[in-house]
Amino acid sequence: NALQSQISPHFLYNTLNGLLGLNRLGKQETLEKSIIALTSLLRYTLDQKDLTTVSEELLFLERYCSIQKLRFEDRLDYNISFDSAVAAYKIPKLILQPLIENSIIHGVEPLDRVGTIQVIAGLTCDSGVPYLQISITDNGAGFNHESLSEDEDAGVGLANVKERLSLLFPESIFLLSSKPGEGTQVIIKIPQKDVV
Repeated sequence: NALQSQISPHFLYNTLNGLLGLNRLGKQETLEKSIIALTSLLRYTLDQKDLTTVSEELLFLERYCSIQKLRFEDRLDYNISFDSAVAAYKIPKLILQPLIENSIIHGVEPLDRVGTIQVIAGLTCDSGVPYLQISITDNGAGFNHESLSEDEDAGVGLANVKERLSLLFPESIFLLSSKPGEGTQVIIKIPQKDVV
C-alpha cells in the first residue's frame, strides 16, 4: 500500500503541471478535456483495491496517454493493445503507470522528433512456463541504465515497480534495456498461475 501511494502524488503533480501549461498557452478547450479525463483517472487511483485487471490497467494508461497527447500534440504517439485471453488477469493497480510516465518525461519530452510509446500485453512461454508478458517500448531519448541512480525520478519509478512486483509475485521477471538516442524497453513477466 505504501509503494502504491508513493505513485499517486508524483503522477498528480506531473499531470497538474501539464494542465498549468495548457492554461498558460490559452488552450481552454484542451484544458477542459484534460480535466474531464483527469477526473476519471483520479477515480481509478483513489479506488482502494490493490489489484486490477489487465484491461482496466490498460484503459487507465489509455486515458493517461490521452491527457499527455493533448499536451504534447503531434510530438507523442502511442499504441496500447492486449490479447483478449489476458484481459481479466489480475495485476497490481498502477504498476505500469510509472513506466509510461518515465517514457514520456525522460524519453519523449527531450526529443525534437515524434516520440512513440507502445504497450503490449499477452501470453508467452519461457522454459515451458506460461507467463503474462507486458512490454512497454519507446523510441525516446534512452539512457545508460547501468549508471541510473535510484535518487533520480526515473530510478525511483523503476525501483518502485520492481519492488511491488517482487513483493506480490516473487517469481516475476523485470527486464530493462535502453540505448541513448534509440529508446527504452521494459518487459514484465508474471507466471500465469499467479494472475488467473
